[in-house]
Amino acid sequence: WGFQILIEDPDLKFLQKPELTIVNSPAEWRLWIEKEGHEKPSQFNMIADNVILLNAFERVTLLFKFLSMRDYVSDKQKFQTQNVVATNAEDEGKDIRTRILSGRKINVLINELKGKTMGGISIKVNPYAQIIDHVFRFFEQENRQITLTFPAIYQSQVPPSVRPVLVSTYQKAIMEWLNDKEIQIQIKTLNAPKVIKFSLLAYSDSYNCNLLGNWAIELYCFAGFDLNLKMGQVTTAKLVMPGDITRFVQCYSSDPGVAYFPAPYDSPFTLQPGSMNVINTNFRSFSSNAKRIQINCVDINSKELVYSWICLLYTSPSPRDS
Repeated sequence: WGFQILIEDPDLKFLQKPELTIVNSPAEWRLWIEKEGHEKPSQFNMIADNVILLNAFERVTLLFKFLSMRDYVSDKQKFQTQNVVATNAEDEGKDIRTRILSGRKINVLINELKGKTMGGISIKVNPYAQIIDHVFRFFEQENRQITLTFPAIYQSQVPPSVRPVLVSTYQKAIMEWLNDKEIQIQIKTLNAPKVIKFSLLAYSDSYNCNLLGNWAIELYCFAGFDLNLKMGQVTTAKLVMPGDITRFVQCYSSDPGVAYFPAPYDSPFTLQPGSMNVINTNFRSFSSNAKRIQINCVDINSKELVYSWICLLYTSPSPRDS
């Protein structure tokens, strides 16, 4: 007897691959049987292309797996997520359901190959927020290929004895184990001031049976530039910032001894709307070590971060010192 298994998922039109699937790989089927103690089939290769062949009076336990790489947010967060955070450039303009998981009902039908429906089940999906072991935030210059390194911090369980299988919900991130305790990600930043948010998941095996770790990665893409300095000499750079509305702002430097603001930018000033505002910034270094400076422009009234820059400084000896 031949039967076809049909999965009717209303979200399938928003997905690159289905989230609810039938376990048909012999190796994975055998793994789940050993792990969960389900009834063992007469053979593990009886399902192909969602079609199963059975002998007369033969019965088999079908296993289904639901795995989603979409984010879950509450209803109150959905509007903010749709308008503020985009995980990558391709997400912009697409239906929010391509990246946000919502509750739904999935029907599974079992039909004879001739077309007659023999039975089925209805699966209700009620998503909830997954436990996050740790949040890692990075602040980098826009439009650059960068490498991020962070420790594998497990909060919910003891660290595994072997390196887990890594899966990223952001397809453009390339990740690998740097060593037994550190993970390395290669990724390209987007235009400022976009933010890339995704999860890096650690599984016990390639079939995603046990989730061992869940690390949230937040990559903030800032404007910035590289600047070559002569030791002890002042170099002035012009920071350009678009103005959205009239604001009363002030600029702050992460290292005022190296990056500081001449008048009138050393005190609060008005940011003009509808134009590109130019802010003069002085740089002077007495060290040959490379420096990373972050400059923030903050709205005095709302305390909102309006714009940020990351400046990489490289200092060489002045002609007088050489």
